[in-house]
Amino acid sequence: MNDSGQEWDAEGMAALLRLTGARSAYLVPDFQNPTGILMDDAQRERVGAALRRARVVPIIDESPVELSLQERAMPLPLAAYVPDSITVGSVSKVYWCGLRIGWMRLPKSRIASMAQVRLRLDLGAPVLEQLAAVELMARHKESREYRRLRENTSMEALLAGIHRELPDWKVARPAGGGSLWCELSDARSTALVSAARKYGVVLASGPTFAPGGGLDDWLRLPFVLSEEVLAGVPARLAQAWADTTAGQPRVGWGQTAAPIIA
Repeated sequence: MNDSGQEWDAEGMAALLRLTGARSAYLVPDFQNPTGILMDDAQRERVGAALRRARVVPIIDESPVELSLQERAMPLPLAAYVPDSITVGSVSKVYWCGLRIGWMRLPKSRIASMAQVRLRLDLGAPVLEQLAAVELMARHKESREYRRLRENTSMEALLAGIHRELPDWKVARPAGGGSLWCELSDARSTALVSAARKYGVVLASGPTFAPGGGLDDWLRLPFVLSEEVLAGVPARLAQAWADTTAGQPRVGWGQTAAPIIA
């Protein structure tokens, strides 16, 4: 991502590929976690060109592709720009995270070798989970619309609360996914996550999403729980942020019952 956290940095990725000599890259172009951004067609063309030049095989995770918060025309799959792509998908995002049923789309030249690797790992997914996935897919439109309505309501409530309680934070309305990606007014995400436990809120700090380090001025706020559960989160975060900016010591669990929203 670029510095704004809202757009793919194709040029930066190309430079990194040259520097590291990577042979494969894992990408989530559709409602990426934690930003929720959707890579548009122009960005996909640039990213695809960079991958082809570097001869890098992308593993494209399309699991969140159904998580748009509005009806929209979707861009072409990133694999359309990189013919050697390996694409993976899952029902876990749109139905239930505990339902671990997925699939892969591969070039014909890779199918035999990938099947051999798959058989060495295990003998297949549980039959009960496969049957549950079949039933849910028969009600796919209904399930998708229910989730979209519920998460739009939760997202708007959480967004309004953050604007009200923490006006110095910068929060963009995401295109999809399940979280707000908040830019803090100071690089204290790690300290804030520790302080928030006192108020019963469990989160993942920005550096959790940066294997190379950084992002301590960013925080992910999931909105996958109900509006009622999330209602008190902004005020509690404001209290935790006040403790953090005042230099309060690391704190433990308090006595107040509260949601776990990590």
